[in-house]
Parts: sequence; C-alpha cells; structure tokens
Amino acid sequence: GYIKRILTVGKAALNHAYKENEIATVPYIIPGEDAAPRDRVLTVAESAALWLATEQSHERMMLAILFGTLARPEAALGLCREFVDFDRWLLTQNPPGRKQTRKYRPVVPVANFLRQLLRDAPAGPLVAWREKAIASFKTAWRGIRRRAGLGEDVVAKTIRHTMATELRAADAPEPEIQGFLGHRAFGGKTEIYAKYRPDYLGQALAVIDGYMARVRVTCVLGLL
Repeated sequence: GYIKRILTVGKAALNHAYKENEIATVPYIIPGEDAAPRDRVLTVAESAALWLATEQSHERMMLAILFGTLARPEAALGLCREFVDFDRWLLTQNPPGRKQTRKYRPVVPVANFLRQLLRDAPAGPLVAWREKAIASFKTAWRGIRRRAGLGEDVVAKTIRHTMATELRAADAPEPEIQGFLGHRAFGGKTEIYAKYRPDYLGQALAVIDGYMARVRVTCVLGLL
C-alpha cells in the first residue's frame, strides 16, 4: 500500500509537469496493488502474554494506550498527558495545531482500566523514556514480542485489529466502532459535540474494559 501511494504521487507529479511543459514526455508507471488486509488478531492468552512480557513503564503505557484507545502506534507515541480531559475522561488523539489527515485521530473516552495510569503519568509524553518522547517503538516491540513467544506476524498494529474485531464480535454499534478507529463517524459538524454526551462511545468502551478484564484474569491465573 505504501509503494502504491508513492507511485501514485509520482505519477501525478509527472503528469502535472508534462501539462506545464516542464518535461517533454511522461514514462508509463505501472500502478501498484494494495497488499492483502491483515487478518491476524490476538487471542486473550496472547494479549496477556504481551502484558507479562513488558519490562519497562513506557512499554506498559504503550500497550495500555493501544488496547484502550485503538490508536495507531504512531498516534499513540504523540500523546501527552495534557491531551486528557480528566473531568470528562476524554482523550484527544490529535495534537493541538496538527491538521487532521486521512488517518483521522479522534477524541475517545478513556477506559476504566487506563484511568489510573493516566492519573499517575507525569506531564509531557505519555510514552516516554527518561522523560523524553520516543520516536519509534519498533525495537521495544520486537523485544516484547520475543519475550511473549509470538511470531513476526504480530506487529504493534495487530492490537488495533484485535480490538476492532472484539468490538465487532460483541455487536458494538457501527458508528461507535468507526468513532474509535477514527473513521469519522463522529467527525462531522453535526456531531461536533457528540463527545460530550455521557454515553459517548459507551457500548464500545464497555467491550474494551470487558476484554481487558479477561486479559487481567488470564495474567493472574497464568492461563497461557
């Protein structure tokens, strides 16, 4: 998919240059194809194994955010404590001043299991190493995955796919699933104040907390 986007952008730039008489000819660019969608999801036991494999506080915070918010890994790394509305328990994933892109970063309610972690977090980046933001979580993720005994087909984004699958399996309302995934279900002007409803994404939130309760039980009982 990334290669296809690069080729598409390059093709558009070359065509524009040709129309502006900046170049004499345009090479034919073979369009790429989207990769097959990832369908790897974690079992409860595998999710518990990831939790048990964390060694550092920033690793646990990253996993908690990924499981609790369904955020994309790159978005999770950009979150700060200041983005949390502790009165209404809402987390804004899009930093102030950052323009929304196709990968929309929504405002989501904070799951119960995640609240104490956010309360205890210091000001600044939530996922931090020695009080500094982390540019990439790939090295830490590979270590967690290795200690958890999981294969290379399990990437950090697998957590997002897993939780979306859980929401679908629990028959959570489609707009709520879209809202958590950042698919703009609650992004229009008519829904600009939707996040202030007491039940905002409430059914999806209950499914997330329920899943994490099962993960905690599995961790405690060692049913791996």
